[in-house]
Amino acid sequence: MPRCVELILAAGRQMLDVDSAWVRRVCLRPALIVLFMTGVLLCLTPSGWSQSKPPTPTLTSARQKYLGAKVTIKGPLESSPGLLALYINWRVAKQDTHGRYHAVSPVYSARLPYGYERHQSTIIAVQLSDDQPKGPWIDVLGNRHEANEIGPNFDFLVRFDDGVIGVCTSSLESPGGNFDVVTPKPNPQK
Repeated sequence: MPRCVELILAAGRQMLDVDSAWVRRVCLRPALIVLFMTGVLLCLTPSGWSQSKPPTPTLTSARQKYLGAKVTIKGPLESSPGLLALYINWRVAKQDTHGRYHAVSPVYSARLPYGYERHQSTIIAVQLSDDQPKGPWIDVLGNRHEANEIGPNFDFLVRFDDGVIGVCTSSLESPGGNFDVVTPKPNPQK
């Protein structure tokens, strides 16, 4: 490489070193001060203290949203060779003498068969599920949870056009895995 090219490259490297030192000295300190002050302000504002959790769904809010809505059921199926496919999350339900609905039986025979997704159905009742956590529990990672940390589970009861009543249990945040709303509830309250 010619000597003049080497001198030009060396001068360029030296200039970069000088420019880098100047940038660090002039720009870095103010940038660090701005970042530090931003962090302090975030810690001192109420939004920085804690994240607010959305309100816990209530039975009233679940009923207001879904009671009377026309739905089509869906969900995972279980099938065996030669047998009819059955919905895993949907069971046949009956009403007891106190007006509460219960699954006929938790066994395989009480599940709704595949094909009911074509039937028209209406949500006739929404009730708190019997499957609520009763006290603190420890998850698979060893973290302790209290019963009031999660939203409640609800039983959604639908009556099909043939008179069969089906029930599925879901939280209010995720009923979409079990049914799709075709027509919202009539005359929603404002």
